[in-house]
Amino acid sequence: AASLELGDSDGNTSTAEEVIALISSNDGQWFTASKLVNESGGDCDPATDDQPDVTVDQTTSPPTIWVVWRHNGSGTFGGCVRCGVISGSTISWFDKVRSVGGMVREDNGNLSMGQGGLRIVAGDGIVSIGYSDNDQLQTCPSTSMTPITWGTVSSFDNGADWAWTSKVFHTDHFLSYPF
Repeated sequence: AASLELGDSDGNTSTAEEVIALISSNDGQWFTASKLVNESGGDCDPATDDQPDVTVDQTTSPPTIWVVWRHNGSGTFGGCVRCGVISGSTISWFDKVRSVGGMVREDNGNLSMGQGGLRIVAGDGIVSIGYSDNDQLQTCPSTSMTPITWGTVSSFDNGADWAWTSKVFHTDHFLSYPF
């Protein structure tokens, strides 16, 4: 089993700069290893990072771990991804951190919008990321409707290239309201 945590590296606990993968060989009863996911040197140097998601592709041997998270390094959120293999209680990364390409942004004249949320799935060597294309949701109370689209991108080469594959749903009448 794999789980993710966010960590602080600059003393500002209101923002997380680290994404940390935790590995359990006993279905999450306790974690036997941890490894920093978003170390420096890739397309997504540590900045403000949040909303991590993880999946393990059990169809590969050894199993492949895929991690995705939102990354805000230049004023808008985009996506970052990293993959590796799980061997026992360790992770060996295939490559450096990569930005996720092919994701569209909501086009309502505000090109400063970024991604609002990301989810990842993988199987048979294919990885797909579902996402929303609007990171500027209204605070409550608000009755302002917001345009938003949910879509997917996929990679067939371990995250080197991404293809926009599907618009899942679009609305011009999304109302953000936490319950």
